[in-house]
Amino acid sequence: MGALQQHRAVEVRGFDTAALGVAVTGARLDHVALGGEGFRGRLVHGHAADVVFDMGSYRAPLFARGAMPDDAPTLACILRSDGAGRLNGRPVRAGTCLWLEEGRELAYATAAVSDWVAVRMPRQRLERLGLALPGGADRTVDLPEAAVARLGAIAQSVAQGAGSRDDLEQLVQSLAVALGAVDGRAPPSLERRLAAVRWSLEYIRAHCCEPLTVGDLCLEAGLSWRSLERAFRQVCGITPKTAITLCRLHRVREALQAAEPGSETVTSVAVRCGIGHLGRFPGAYRSLFGEYPSETLARAA
Repeated sequence: MGALQQHRAVEVRGFDTAALGVAVTGARLDHVALGGEGFRGRLVHGHAADVVFDMGSYRAPLFARGAMPDDAPTLACILRSDGAGRLNGRPVRAGTCLWLEEGRELAYATAAVSDWVAVRMPRQRLERLGLALPGGADRTVDLPEAAVARLGAIAQSVAQGAGSRDDLEQLVQSLAVALGAVDGRAPPSLERRLAAVRWSLEYIRAHCCEPLTVGDLCLEAGLSWRSLERAFRQVCGITPKTAITLCRLHRVREALQAAEPGSETVTSVAVRCGIGHLGRFPGAYRSLFGEYPSETLARAA
């Protein structure tokens, strides 16, 4: 296996959903900013032979949701994290290695500082490496600090295009060995919560511009307030109320960025997108995107 082909590095300044949407090559991911004044990130993509390599560095918390590539399994490791994130309802931190099968749903709430690496390759190659492949299950294992440091150094070398011929192979083998003997099947209760959150997020996306409340969401989902909140905290690290607010703020940003000069005001867009407290709205918007809504509208014009 040689060095990366089609090596590409992308610097992300501000919350660029288009760039983040292809953070993992071949995946279909939606991203929601969870806080911080101004998102910064870096993404690296490439491949060598039958291995696809992706690496990311984020400097603000976000929530990524969607489907992993359906052509091959993905092995990944969180190389750096300033706190615990949550992936498919489970806590993850620096040193957590992950197996995600083809097409697996991803629901990942990152910490404020998060660096990760992911490689994807055919099942046959993983079987040759001795990795017993689970059926319908995630797999996670936490590596010791020294092992994470070695893995991070190899990944950085590959990402910078300075790796030796064997570095990517060593990265693949290290991840396969780490994940080889761990059964990470999610319990039924967690799978139910993942399904409830998945349905609720779709409903929020479809109705967030309406006068939607958490009570409405509970009624539609057939869950108690407490059960829905517990599911959201476990899967996303936020409450259903916060999820509704974030969806509305993102809708406002999308509308402001697409506004024709002179055709919209910040207030009209905010009201149309379901914002109910206009007094607190500019501050909440700025804390999420690093600028006031008026600045977003001015740049669009």
